[in-house]
Amino acid sequence: MMFSDESKNSNKILGYMTRKYGKRFGFLGLLKACAVVSSLCKEFPRLNVCMIAPTRQFKSRTSVEIKNIFSKKYYIELGSDFTLHSLARKYRTIGKKKLLDNKCLLINDGTLLLSSKSKQGRDRLINGLAELLSDGYYKYGDFSQSFKIEGRCTMVLNITLESYFQNKNKLLGNTFLERFLFVFLSGNSDELNVFLTKKRVNLGVKFDDRLFDKLKDYELETDLNKYGDRITQISNKYSILNFRSRIGMNDVVEAMLKSHACLNKRTKLNEDDFKFLEMLEPFLIDISAPNQHKIILLHLQGKNISEINSEIYSGRDNRDYIRKTIQTAKFRGIVDIK
Repeated sequence: MMFSDESKNSNKILGYMTRKYGKRFGFLGLLKACAVVSSLCKEFPRLNVCMIAPTRQFKSRTSVEIKNIFSKKYYIELGSDFTLHSLARKYRTIGKKKLLDNKCLLINDGTLLLSSKSKQGRDRLINGLAELLSDGYYKYGDFSQSFKIEGRCTMVLNITLESYFQNKNKLLGNTFLERFLFVFLSGNSDELNVFLTKKRVNLGVKFDDRLFDKLKDYELETDLNKYGDRITQISNKYSILNFRSRIGMNDVVEAMLKSHACLNKRTKLNEDDFKFLEMLEPFLIDISAPNQHKIILLHLQGKNISEINSEIYSGRDNRDYIRKTIQTAKFRGIVDIK
């Protein structure tokens, strides 16, 4: 049991997912469950998760488990090939009826979603989703039609490492990044071998009931300002590891704390919520650019570019990359511009 008796649902999900897939996937299943519950929080920020991993690393399986853990009324499977127009045809706001309200939107294959569209269509979709997740509202209009999509919703998106590497400048170059927690999963042969050995037995493990069939909207009574210094300290550290703005990471940290408390039907934070947050750290580093955070940490220690190059690259000249990384970190609000 990882958590106290005040977090029984987390222990239940973590135990189920760990037994079925392994320790790392136990946490990722719990993280995705928190994204579902976060759609029920009345106030921003809410938790959106993008899982990035090599092919055949249980991205889909951990999302499929959402359907075993939660009633269907808490999530919508969007598939892997849709546009804003097709989304609007099915879920547009008509009168006061918001079909996406209090729903987590599941996208199983972000690789297909990004690769099946023109640049214009892809950019429009990404920016539209970012606006919907940020404001709970997206309005489209041109010379021939207009529509709006509304709802307090969250999203779980899976994408292969290869596709992320090809598209990350497009993803990271706009507000999409600030709406998502990007988690990275590298391969682990030992863990995979254990899973394959016990596959037939473990895949038969069932989640014995669905959570929250009668759950109403939650709004934490806890004043997050009570934990302000602690949250800021964690956010600044995680901002460097995940290579994203300190403000954006602060929102993610608050959303994780709130959603974990809500998952366990608590209206106040406790140490279990911070323990859940600590479990995130190994999944923050961008495995397509693993030295980014090392460069920033050395830069913050006062090392110059040549010293950083010598310490990380052992004689190879990567000073241009180091200079660009530091500049990008300043543009993204990870470190101060001086």
